[in-house]
Parts: sequence; structure tokens; C-alpha cells
Amino acid sequence: MYCKRCGKEIRSGTICAGCAAEQFDQHQKIPEFTYAEGHYPYYSEPDPTKRMYGFGKALAGMILGMIGFFMSYIACIIADLGSDATGIIIIMTFPFIILSLMFGISSIKTFKRRSRARCAKPIPTLILGIASLSTIPGTVVYILLAFLVNFVMSSFYY
Repeated sequence: MYCKRCGKEIRSGTICAGCAAEQFDQHQKIPEFTYAEGHYPYYSEPDPTKRMYGFGKALAGMILGMIGFFMSYIACIIADLGSDATGIIIIMTFPFIILSLMFGISSIKTFKRRSRARCAKPIPTLILGIASLSTIPGTVVYILLAFLVNFVMSSFYY
């Protein structure tokens, strides 16, 4: 057999001892490491393509929060008109409040988890998560107001 690099005659293998030693010396440099996707070393820059992580959930929470807010506002208007549908609208508003609360908290937790892991910080997710939580107090105030107005209006008519 012959060495693949220099052509010397050898008993076994594909390269001779001299070529192997030369090749070993060339590879004594510091190896370059590759990291799995999503796992970054301490000193690396975060991947800018992951900045929208969790955005869909945060957007859904914001939209559901706004729907709940408008439904509670409509419940106030209907209660002022003296309609019996106020209770139904108030009850229909609660799932929107609960889902908005769940998605908002989940979005904020996603931001915290990603920043602790030194990944790209999903700032739009944080902003929409906070915004979805900020719709809840107004919704609750309008629901209480609608309930109060409905109670007062029903006591005048009966």
C-alpha cells in the first residue's frame, strides 16, 4: 500500500507516519465550536430573528382584552337603556377577561424566561402582554358600573 499524501510505501493504513504527524501538528489549533440552535455561549450576540417569539399569544391576549373591554362598555349602555340583556353580556365578558389575563401573564413570563436564558428579548411580546393586562381594570370597572346601573334601573321600574 502507498501513502495517499506523499506516495511512500506503507504496510497498513492510508497515510504514512510522517504525514500523520504533519497533519496532527496542523490541527493543534484551538478548535472552533458550533452551537445548537437556540443555545448561545455567554459572550455571543442573541439571534435577532427570534425577537418576535411569543408574539402571537400576546397579540391574541390584546385582541381578547379589547373585545372584553368593548363588550363591558356595551353592557353599560344597554344597562342604561333598561334592557334585560345586560346580565347575559356581562356573563359573556368574563371568558374574555380570563383569557386576556392568561395570555398577558404568559407573554410577560416568556419575556423573562428568554432574557434569563440570554436569548433575544421579545420586546413586542412584552409590550402586548402589558397592554392586554391593562385592559382588564377598565373592563372590570365597566362591568361593575353596568351591574350597578342595571340594579338601580330595575329597582325603579318594579
